[in-house]
Amino acid sequence: MQYDANQTPPVNTNDRWLRCREVAQLLAVSERQVWRLAQSDGRSPPILEPTRLRMPGRTRPLTRWRLSDVHRLLNPIEEI
Repeated sequence: MQYDANQTPPVNTNDRWLRCREVAQLLAVSERQVWRLAQSDGRSPPILEPTRLRMPGRTRPLTRWRLSDVHRLLNPIEEI
């Protein structure tokens, strides 16, 4: 889901951030496939969009996925 600069994504206090390897294990795919799901072709939004977290003392942001986003991908019927 895309958010504007002045919008912030909803925060779930029970949600946790997952690394690429953890997402791959949950989806039973390779880490490379997770990155492919995270990429957009320019016409449609990515299937599983990562979040880039800025951390103090780091020059590059960390890339993480929300556990709730992975569960939403696995159980799309719950949204209806």
